[in-house]
Amino acid sequence: MRRAVVLSVLLSCSVASAQTAAPILTTPVMSAPAMGVPVLGERFAGAFDVSFKPFANAKVLEPNAAGGIARLTRDDKKWVLAFNRVELTADTPVRDISGPPPQPGYLTITINKLRGGDPNADVLRNEVIDLGDLPVGVMVATTTAGNQPALLQQAIMQVTPQLYYTLTMTSPVDPCKVGDSPAAQEAAMMFKAMLDSIERVDRSSTKLDQDDRLYRTRGLFAQWNKTKILNVLVPERYLRFKREGKDVGYAFIVEQPADALPKPGQGNVLPPDPANSSGFRIGVRTHTVGDAGKELDVESWMYVNFDRRHEVWSNVTIQKDPTAKVEKDQSTWFSEVGASDQQRERVFDRNLKHDDFKEADQKDAPQTFREVDKYHLVVRNEGRSAVADPIRRELPPFYLPQALGVMLPRIVPLDNYTGYLFATYASDNRQIMLRYVDVQPEAPVKLDGQEIRAIGVAEHIGIAGSVTTHYVTRRGQYLGSLNADTKLEILPSDKATLEGIWKTLDFTPPAKKN
Repeated sequence: MRRAVVLSVLLSCSVASAQTAAPILTTPVMSAPAMGVPVLGERFAGAFDVSFKPFANAKVLEPNAAGGIARLTRDDKKWVLAFNRVELTADTPVRDISGPPPQPGYLTITINKLRGGDPNADVLRNEVIDLGDLPVGVMVATTTAGNQPALLQQAIMQVTPQLYYTLTMTSPVDPCKVGDSPAAQEAAMMFKAMLDSIERVDRSSTKLDQDDRLYRTRGLFAQWNKTKILNVLVPERYLRFKREGKDVGYAFIVEQPADALPKPGQGNVLPPDPANSSGFRIGVRTHTVGDAGKELDVESWMYVNFDRRHEVWSNVTIQKDPTAKVEKDQSTWFSEVGASDQQRERVFDRNLKHDDFKEADQKDAPQTFREVDKYHLVVRNEGRSAVADPIRRELPPFYLPQALGVMLPRIVPLDNYTGYLFATYASDNRQIMLRYVDVQPEAPVKLDGQEIRAIGVAEHIGIAGSVTTHYVTRRGQYLGSLNADTKLEILPSDKATLEGIWKTLDFTPPAKKN
């Protein structure tokens, strides 16, 4: 039975509440008929473990935080609703556990984080409710959003001990008149209605599909040996970017057998015998032009061993904005360096028993440690004015190194129309995300205004991510790529064609200059 939720609000300023227990309202100040019944929009659902109905007339925007799924806004009410996914590294209950040892629940952790970021935040209500089989922590507080007082209402939904979804609504409020504010009461009633609309989604079929994909992916890894990769490397490639028939950029790509990334000042030094190289590297130089003449130049290098146990990559981005009012903002840069390593390590196993042995040289003595493969990723980001803390992640065995990701359309089997699943590092989100790949049967497709027949290799980040389809012939020749959402078309080209389109070109192999 779904439990009704009544949001409590203070009648006085937070200063007074710090001195005495402030009275709370268990019912809204204004009656529902006077304020109007909350009107909800269409259910917000997708490849998520929960769904809900947001406020009506919501405008859906891109998320602006790591783990964000979407932001929904109502400009007339100045409401903002953030829907996020949170993956924890250890089991964490939503409720506090008294112990021993005591363990704070995720609701308490969230409250402490709020107070740490805003010492003036005043938590008006916090409790854990059960929406069917979905435990939900509810927090209501007055805080600041963009240096303005705001009412923050948050639902923290526990799907598993390590997987949470959060629904956070912020709205303008006078912290001294929360209980007397019709706007605050309207926001409270709206959030209650949204909270009551939350439903858990049965994703058992999705899980079965993912398991099947992962099984095929492990088999695919076994096929990607040194011979296979060396046979598909292309020394130089040129790509042309078009959007709705207009040229918007180009790319120059080099692919080489190698033992490491190019060293600063040494250029592209290659091993004397490619057959004896330990891996391969891919260098990419891209130039794109956006709205109002904004330009983006990206220089990337990616290296990986043939056994995928070690990789390193670097990206350097230069962004030019001639419309910026401040001269220093007309050109900026940022860089990213990442590395992943898979190593054999000894770890403690509490399930293995240790006995005192009279003979220390007993070869069959049980041990308390066992050997496992540890797969780690470290990424460092730096900008013109700041250096971010390194990102450290443990990787699953189906992690896809950056260089292999560039080659995907050419190294997946084209005679087996099926799907695969990889884990990949997404620079935009600074997170490890799932990358879905599907090989599609040969069919007619329109590329660069011409209809051709091609096999499609479709991929997207996240189960509901934007799909880019790469088209190849039966023999694996690359014909182009298309993203229907962004209307971006990527076509194979040559140096002479691009020189006829762009006034200034840079076709030197990517390499650090300092």
